[in-house]
Amino acid sequence: MTLNERKLTLAQDLAEAKDWDRAYVICDKALKSNPNDYRWLTVMVYIMLQTEKAPIAYHLARRVADLEPRKASGWLNLGMACKDLRLDNDAVRFGKKALKFSDSEKQQSMINVNIGSSLIDMGKFAEAEHYCLEGIRLNPDTMKGRANLGFCQLAQRQWEKGWKNYRHCLGHEWRPQFTYTDEPEWDGKGEGNIVLYGEQGLGDQISFASVIPDAHRWAKKNNSRIILDVSNRLTNLLRRSFPDVKIYGTQGIIDAVWDKEDRKVDYSLPIGQTCEYFRHSDDDFSGEPYLIPCPDRSSMWKALFKKKKKPVIGIAWTGGIPQTGSKWRKVGLDSLLPILKSVDAHWVSLQYKDASREIQEFKQKHPEIDIVQYHHGTLTQDYDDTVAMVSAMDHVIAMHTTVIHVAGGLGVPCWTFVPLFSQWRYGSEGEDYVWADSVRILRQTKSGKWNNVIGKTAEELNALFPRISKATGKTAQSGRVLRSKSGRVRRNNKHDGRPNGDRPSA
Repeated sequence: MTLNERKLTLAQDLAEAKDWDRAYVICDKALKSNPNDYRWLTVMVYIMLQTEKAPIAYHLARRVADLEPRKASGWLNLGMACKDLRLDNDAVRFGKKALKFSDSEKQQSMINVNIGSSLIDMGKFAEAEHYCLEGIRLNPDTMKGRANLGFCQLAQRQWEKGWKNYRHCLGHEWRPQFTYTDEPEWDGKGEGNIVLYGEQGLGDQISFASVIPDAHRWAKKNNSRIILDVSNRLTNLLRRSFPDVKIYGTQGIIDAVWDKEDRKVDYSLPIGQTCEYFRHSDDDFSGEPYLIPCPDRSSMWKALFKKKKKPVIGIAWTGGIPQTGSKWRKVGLDSLLPILKSVDAHWVSLQYKDASREIQEFKQKHPEIDIVQYHHGTLTQDYDDTVAMVSAMDHVIAMHTTVIHVAGGLGVPCWTFVPLFSQWRYGSEGEDYVWADSVRILRQTKSGKWNNVIGKTAEELNALFPRISKATGKTAQSGRVLRSKSGRVRRNNKHDGRPNGDRPSA
């Protein structure tokens, strides 16, 4: 082995060991001598991907693919860079190229898992399932392949199988796994003090909280207690909504102080995974309201809104973060003008970030539109404020984001925009939303285009609230009924950090 080969091996080992800085220094020095050595470029791509520098990784990976177009690793890494940049079609295309040149079953499994992951991001769950199954066939030990298969199955409402595979993503940075006293995971049968803890963001915690009544009923019959540990922003709301369940707002806090009788933890599990034991078919989702807003704050909002003497409609036009597809989950206020003009309503911003400047600029162009932002309703650390405000509204129209889970949990009629590249919770077809009866899905039919959806929504909203000329009083959904009806916590790091793809190749 030459000196250069030994240095290359050292850089690869350091990168695998997550010693990014030392690996980078060695690669940088080598590439200064030979900037077109695909082997060193490949290691550098790996470092850039693992340190969340996807734009740099993308361009380096393109160069590797140009230099060695018959090397599977180059196309694999380019596909992963595209995935991180949410260039989903390219991620699938380059993944298929990687498959063409791969001669290792383990690598082929990894590539299939990555293709499946990108197809999931694109809302193509049935197609993604094929690649997930192939990845599992080639490597039965692939946990990410099984986790991805779970997303596909849940999206297609194959609940019982889906929840079991969904379990395989426990331990990722976006779905951390905690233990309080080295207790085992709850298996749906073990009795005693069972801690169900919040996972992921506020929207996920609110949505998954719909399973708490089922878990509590089971506990009462089986000599057990449910203890809920969630974000402090939800503590007041959930204590009021589930008064018979002990609730703490200490999610993720090391050495949190709990009452003495709660410190003995027999089992624990993320709230979402609890669905594995109580959500086996569509019929297991009651869809009924389960959140109780603060009565005083709700009364204040109702009194204010009553003075408007017009429908009060909440509206949110963006959602998510880059990792959850925010580039697809947005539509500007100007684009929503047909909806905002369709009803003489008091429009209330439900944006979770300050939208005052955007609203001000919009109102300068359209002063006839009554749209406002109540800072004390949305820009607050106590989510009870937002929940109370939504509870007093006549209707909500929103890009899929946290407030639609709030509306669904309260039973407030809600229409939610779901992009073509949707998430597993919304599936890929139909308008009904199994998690909440009052929520209706309005699906995008062409990526990046919302005109048809917005036009249809404007017509139906005008029919629902016939307060202006041209109102018909009849919706296009004639006959349709909206259904309304002191323990120690530690992180489990059994997975590396990539959400639902596999590792890049070094």
